[in-house]
Amino acid sequence: MFKFLKNFLSKPEGYKEYQDLLHGFLNDKALSENQKSELEDLARFYNILASDLRGIHKKAITNVFKEITSDGIITEIEKAHLEDLMSYFGFARSDFGFNQKEFNKCYTLGLIENGELPKTNIRTLNVILKKDEFYHWGCEMKLKQFKKVNSGASYRGLSSSVKIAKGVRYRIGSFKVSSNTREELKVIDNGLFWLTNKRIGFQGTKKSFSMPYTKIHSFELTKEGIYLFKDGRESPFIMELDDYDVPCLLISNILNS
Repeated sequence: MFKFLKNFLSKPEGYKEYQDLLHGFLNDKALSENQKSELEDLARFYNILASDLRGIHKKAITNVFKEITSDGIITEIEKAHLEDLMSYFGFARSDFGFNQKEFNKCYTLGLIENGELPKTNIRTLNVILKKDEFYHWGCEMKLKQFKKVNSGASYRGLSSSVKIAKGVRYRIGSFKVSSNTREELKVIDNGLFWLTNKRIGFQGTKKSFSMPYTKIHSFELTKEGIYLFKDGRESPFIMELDDYDVPCLLISNILNS
């Protein structure tokens, strides 16, 4: 009874000691087998169940994820360490502050920096791939185009009016009416942007296009999006994406290879 009471009263101290020890071990964003054993021994000493430590583990692994994505790149070693922590703590990706979109971006940039282009499956796309063709990347996209917009009319010339009856006037003289038009960049379709080892393309609800990399004259990143110029086509494809780091790096690597 006395031992139970002692452990019960010292549990808050045990939580704090466990949290501090775990925090120190995770300075290198990984746990060795010896460190795991030391943590387990400490939990047993204070009679702390694994379920009681779930909040501490969640905070710790969330911080690790933030740290490994802070430089914009996830290496293979960092990926392996994160997976090991998830397995050890018994966490799925939905159990802590894991961001799939951020992970995909950082891991892909890490692969490219290491000289390897990613391979992925995109189930939401209905594109017939050619022989030995595979996806590198896919994301949501807005296809844009410059459209002429009428902003009203202007009148020029000399004219006057003569009153004929109450509320009725007759206009004399001459004047010209000209419409004011300007070009505005408009979204003309929404869909998915995709890159393979052979082509670049877009699959939208109204429009779709694809082209081999050999047909790309150049591309330019602007505040409106990516301007993609195709050989033999005067106007560019204008593509607005949520993030441009991975697509631009992939296109640049493929065109320069």
